Amino acid sequence: HIGSSRSGTPGLGVVRRAMTPAMAPAAGRPLRNLRLAKGRLLMLLVAGATAMFTNLCFAKVRTTRPSKPRIRPGQLPEPTFFIGDSIRLKVPAVLSNEGRGYFNEGAATDVPEHQRDLRKEHWQTGRRRKYAEGGLEGQVVGVIKAAHWENRPNGWKGNRRPMIMVNFEDGRVPLDVFEEDDLELLDRSLSEERRVMQKRRKCVSYWKEGVAPETTWAEYQNWYTN
Repeated sequence: HIGSSRSGTPGLGVVRRAMTPAMAPAAGRPLRNLRLAKGRLLMLLVAGATAMFTNLCFAKVRTTRPSKPRIRPGQLPEPTFFIGDSIRLKVPAVLSNEGRGYFNEGAATDVPEHQRDLRKEHWQTGRRRKYAEGGLEGQVVGVIKAAHWENRPNGWKGNRRPMIMVNFEDGRVPLDVFEEDDLELLDRSLSEERRVMQKRRKCVSYWKEGVAPETTWAEYQNWYTN
């Protein structure tokens, strides 16, 4: 029964059970642990939300206001020279194919060896000029874009970039491609006229007898194929 105990004092057993030292602290420990867990979880959530907000803000700033212009991944540089530009070579530049130019002029690669004088060709190769002098003037006759990097001469290395084909006034210099940084623009009136004609769908291709400035591209194609 509830009120009995070994000492004979009524109600003492109930008091002892209620005031047992092992049970009194145990009633408060789960409450403190739960409060600490909730506080820590709340702090972690606040820290995570702050970090995400900060990253989003900085990412937006970097996207809308870049520090300096740069080429996007996969984007290739566009040429700054156009066909018809008058230019000057600022510095001496090495010619392709041991001085024979872009098209390897005079190499006779398709001629059988028994029909060639290899000793004389070797002697001429040693005497041939391998570079173009700085200060030469000429005209841009072709532009090889960076997307066509596979058509570069053997001496071109590094990243993809445009190649400017120049025909110099000095006939001893073969047709070759040069770096944009090595060329200086003198006059652009002819290239601008060509671009205006292209917008009007006029013919700006190779010369053919009967072609006039007012000839359209469709008329030129018909004459060229016939």
